[in-house]
Amino acid sequence: MNNKIKLIVSLSLMSLVLILVFQNVDVVNVRLFFWTLPVSGALLFIILLFSGGIIGGSLLGYFQHRKKSTIKTSD
Repeated sequence: MNNKIKLIVSLSLMSLVLILVFQNVDVVNVRLFFWTLPVSGALLFIILLFSGGIIGGSLLGYFQHRKKSTIKTSD
């Protein structure tokens, strides 16, 4: 039962992401300090989504490892 719920939630989130990507195909100008880069909105959205996932996953792993190491040292 738990796997079905995870599957439904993941498919719903993936469909929302696809809808957002296909609605934002226009070119946007990204200004970073002194540079202006014309980038597709869909590409920018995908890059930000993946970088946020990588950063979030890394922080989750770091804090879980830190929690395990403090439990071992406190014994």
